[in-house]
Order: sequence, then C-alpha cells, then structure tokens
Amino acid sequence: MLACVLLSEQIYCYGGGMYVAGRNVSTTLSDHYRLDISKNLHIPRTWSDWEVVNPGNTSFQLEPNMLFSTTVLNNNSYLIDGGLGYNNGTSLVNRTTVYHADTNVWESLPMNDTHQISMGSAVLLNKDIVWFWGGSDLSNDIPFVYPREFNVATKRWSSHINIGSVDNRSAWIQHTGSLSGNNRYIYYMGGVTVTNTTVINEDHPEEPIFNVTSTVNPMNRLLMLDTVQQNWTWMITNGPTPSPRKFHTVVQLPDSNNLLLYGGVATNGSLPVDDFCYILDTARARWTPVSLPVSRQAGPRYGHSAVLYSNRTLFIMFGVDELGYVRDDFFMMDLNTMTWSDYFVSMNSSSSNPHSSHSWNGRLSKGAITGIIMAIFALFGILATLLIFYLLHKKTQQEKEELRQSLGLEGGKAMDSEAHVSSQDHLTAPFKIYTASSPTIVNGSRTHHDLDEPLIEPVSGTLVKRSTISFDNGQSSSSRPSSLKPSSRTALTSSDDQPTSSDNTKSSLLPHPLRLRLP
Repeated sequence: MLACVLLSEQIYCYGGGMYVAGRNVSTTLSDHYRLDISKNLHIPRTWSDWEVVNPGNTSFQLEPNMLFSTTVLNNNSYLIDGGLGYNNGTSLVNRTTVYHADTNVWESLPMNDTHQISMGSAVLLNKDIVWFWGGSDLSNDIPFVYPREFNVATKRWSSHINIGSVDNRSAWIQHTGSLSGNNRYIYYMGGVTVTNTTVINEDHPEEPIFNVTSTVNPMNRLLMLDTVQQNWTWMITNGPTPSPRKFHTVVQLPDSNNLLLYGGVATNGSLPVDDFCYILDTARARWTPVSLPVSRQAGPRYGHSAVLYSNRTLFIMFGVDELGYVRDDFFMMDLNTMTWSDYFVSMNSSSSNPHSSHSWNGRLSKGAITGIIMAIFALFGILATLLIFYLLHKKTQQEKEELRQSLGLEGGKAMDSEAHVSSQDHLTAPFKIYTASSPTIVNGSRTHHDLDEPLIEPVSGTLVKRSTISFDNGQSSSSRPSSLKPSSRTALTSSDDQPTSSDNTKSSLLPHPLRLRLP
C-alpha cells in the first residue's frame, strides 16, 4: 500500500495508509522517508537512521496517496502513477510524478487522460518504457482494460488498444506484474479479475449501466504478456500451489528464472495468508514453498514493500501483520541461505564482520551506555568484596599464628592423629592441652570432650589436680565450662603452679580472644 524503492544505496519510502478508529476508510499519507544503507546496520536499531525527505522544490505539492503503481526508472529516480490519492473523492493534482534523488526534486509528468487508476501494476521494460496494466478507475470503479505505455525519454503516453486484455472486458486489480529474466515476458499473478458488463438503460440510453463483477485469481493460473509478440497467454503451474491472495509482493531473483512471492492477504478475508513465501521457477512453471526460520522474522503480512539489494539481500518492509496491526518495522532476508538476519553489511563497508560494532551508526545508545556504567560499578563492587574477604582472612590467619605462638605450638605442624596432642612445653608438667575434635585417651580410657574446648589433664595415670579455667569476669570453675564463646578472653592456669587471681592480670596466657577451634 506504500512504495519503498532502492536508489543509489538509499531506500526511499513514500505514502501509505493509516487506520483511524471510527472511520471506515484509511487515512492516506504523504510522508517521504529515506534510509542510508551505504553503511552497516543493526536492523532492530535503525529508527534513528531514517530521515524525513522534504521536496527540494518547495513549490511542488507532495500529496497523500496509497495503492498507486510505482517502478524504479534508474539509480536516481522512480515513478508513481495514480492511486487513491486523498481517498475522499478529490482527484490528485499531480497524477503521475517522478522523484529525482540526485537533486531531491519532484517532477510532475503530463497526464495521459482523465483516468486516475488505482490498484494496478507498473513494469519497466527497458530504460525508457514503462508498461501499465490493470487497476480500477477511481471515478467509476470500472476496470481499466487496455495496457498503457509511458516513454520516459519523450514523456509521451500511448494506449495498446490492439492488445486489450484476455476478453477485452476484464482487468486485474490488487495483483502484481513482474518481468522475466530475459525481459520479454511479464507475469501477472494474484489479485482479483474485475469484469465490466454494460447494460443498456432503456429509460436513458445515453447513460448505460455498468455491471461490475469480480472473481478470485487462482495462483496456479498466471497471466503472461509477451511484450515482443504483444499477445496474452496462460501459464498453468505445478507443484504445491499458494493460496489465493492480493496485496502481495513478487521480486525477480537475480541471474535466474525465479520469482520470489511474499505475503498477501486472503482474497476472501482481512488477514494475511499463512503460506506466505514461495519461489516460482518460470522455466518449469513450478512453485516451491520456502520454509523460513520462525525466530525474529517478518512473518505473514500484506500491503508491505519488498526491496532487493545487491542480488543477495531482500528487505521486507512495513505492512499489516497476522493480528491486523499496521507494522512500522522491517526485516532482512539473506537470499543465499534463505534465513533472516539482524545485521546488514553494506557493499561499501570496509568491515566484513557485522558483529564488530554494537551500533552500526557509530553511536552507542543511551541504554548501552547505561549498561556499561552499571557493569563497571558492579565490577568495582565485586573487587571491593573480594578485597574485604582477603583482608579478613589475612587477619584471621595472623590471629591464629599469634595464638599458636602464645601456646607454644609449631606453626603448620599436624597434631597427633589420635589424641590431637599439642606439645606445650611452657605449661607446668604434668599438664597438656587437648583439642577435642576427636576422642582423647585419658588414664588409659577413651574420653569424649566437647568440640573445641581446651582441657588440661595430667599425662600420668594419677590426677594431680584439675586445672582451673578462669574467665575475664573473675569467676572460676573446677570443671570445664559447657562452652567457650569466641568473644570471650580466657586464661588457662594450673592451681599448683600459678595462683588464681580474681582480676586475671597475672595468670592470662592468651593475649587474644580464643577461637572456636585451635589450629
């Protein structure tokens, strides 16, 4: 319903329609946009790269339009003819126009006649001749039967009444016309055949009654125009046949006899067809369905545009999707692999790696910058956490070493495997300190000590006197306490060799808080 064309590494899109709630008809648009594809692009992030193109000749009136016929003339210009225009009964001021991209100038061409044709097709036969056929006259909805020809060089119109149509009464609308690889045949497919039957008005013979009927065009019966012999023939295709459709696109694949069909809406419905992609081999008259990946794809749509680039890339642009929503996005198909891609590599780009840049316009988005800043802060937080853990671990090791030294332990030497006896030469015999991480043997019997509680027992079989465990608060006990808290500062003494002091100033052997497990 809109037109998108490729001119000198630029994609131009013009016109189209927009649904407005509460209205039964679409609002036509006069927007004209341009996308520079001379550089690499990340397709989902190209909206900032589109530019509004206002006419360079300010006196020209760029009018709203949709359902017009269009074709590229050369690398710098494209032609538009007819269409719905204002879609309110008002005729277009400039019925046939050419846009010249090199000068950004719109040119209004001479009118052929009083007919404003919509939903027809236009095909460039050679560099000078544009062939128009089909469509409906906006003034009376009567099908336009006869092919029209426009000479770009002389800017003159001519009608081919001698060719007419198949029965000289019918014409196709909402179809496509595509030139074959040898530039001789035009293949018309899809859409609807509209037939005009004239009935004599008995009351007013000078005012005939036009009876217009329509039938669906099947996709296994294509109409061919031989532009050399100037006659019509039918092509009956084989293979899996696409469902009937209208408002689809057909693109001639380079260096082959193949045409690629994409999208379309069911002729008896309002939603896109499910079987939306096929290839037609015109040499064998055979259809082949194309299975495309389901992840991130254009999917079923109609009223879109298809733009071919450099014989290997096809852009599917805008249109209406399977939910009936007008889409403002576009997708890129790799014709070599028949897959979708988010990354476009321009022929003019020096970089062959599409993933070498996060953004192909050379600018990072605000979201990307925010993400980078957050990642940097997160990295600093992780490093700070690791540093704190390292310092705490180092402090713990230092305190353990100091505790070993105060108890006379040899750093890093393993204890006795059964009783875990640590040599304590500084303690008055016959006492030793055990760590009760395993059963210990006292007086020839196995004794289970509470975990991590130091205990002084006599080495010999005779108990001289139990040690006294003193605490910082001055209390003492002749038996082991039920637990020793890590925050408590303790003193271990023997009542025979050292007097017990109520203030614990002389009997303390541990300068640091006692940990839960002695090393």
